Amino acid sequence: MYLGVDGGGTKTAYALIDAGGRLHATHYAGSVSHLSGGVAAATALLHEGIRTLLAKGNLRPADVSFAYFGLPSYGEDSATTAQLDAMPSSLFDAALDNDFIHLFEHALYLGSALLFWWPVVQPWPNASTWPRWSLVLYLFLATMPCDVLSAFLVFSDRVAYPVYLSGSTYDERAVLGDQQIAGALMWTCVTIVYLVAGTILTTRLLAAPSVHDVLAQSDQRDMVLRKTRRV
Repeated sequence: MYLGVDGGGTKTAYALIDAGGRLHATHYAGSVSHLSGGVAAATALLHEGIRTLLAKGNLRPADVSFAYFGLPSYGEDSATTAQLDAMPSSLFDAALDNDFIHLFEHALYLGSALLFWWPVVQPWPNASTWPRWSLVLYLFLATMPCDVLSAFLVFSDRVAYPVYLSGSTYDERAVLGDQQIAGALMWTCVTIVYLVAGTILTTRLLAAPSVHDVLAQSDQRDMVLRKTRRV
């Protein structure tokens, strides 16, 4: 399903068109110009119009495959371009629009975390077939994707999630600063967690008896048994 929005200075036209080019539903409402009431008010009006249109078509946001927006006064002020770009995005954020998808998203996060730490923790009765030293390498390699993402968030000069600019009370510099702080916290905290886990594994690995020591102890036990039998 295709969604089209034609915003003007006095009114806004909304339309839903299917893949065959047939008009599915239409809706007309007031202007969504940000010049009159600000970006936050324009965003609320836009969302209200789209929700009304979807209700007329008996559809959900997830049913829309492509959306096209013509917003009044777009591009005239570069300071508001990012905010206008983010206006429609929150409506199509399925994770926030649907409670089930939101819970499923968190379940995926938890499940992937359990799968990641399972070979490291090795809960009973699980027994790892990996060499012990491979777990240290496993944790080291796991830091790489997080380091790349954290570095991007810290050193980027643009906001990675424009949806946070959709409200007029948000300042782009403040949002960018929050993003950099979040990236730095993620970088630091994840590194500390992996470092602690790697240190514990390395300590256990170094404290564990080597194969040579095990064989030597076995030979000593054999010698003691032989002497005992002779006596």
